[in-house]
Amino acid sequence: MSESSSEKAYRLRIPEVLYDDIEKWAEEEVRSVNGQIIIILRDAVARWKLSRGRKVETEEDILTPELVAG
Repeated sequence: MSESSSEKAYRLRIPEVLYDDIEKWAEEEVRSVNGQIIIILRDAVARWKLSRGRKVETEEDILTPELVAG
C-alpha cells in the first residue's frame, strides 16, 4: 500500500513481542507489517461499528469471515 494524500502518517510504539507476532502474521499473509497493522485496525473498527449498529459498507472496511457470517 503506497502513501497517498488520503493517508496520514502516525508513529506507533508497540512492545517488541507484539511487533514480532504481527511480523510473523504478516509474513504468513504475504504483507508488510504496516499493511498487516492496517488490516488489523480496519477489522477492529468494523467490529466496533457493527457493535453499535452502524453500517460497514465502504471499501475501506475490511470484514473477517466471522463478521460477514454474523
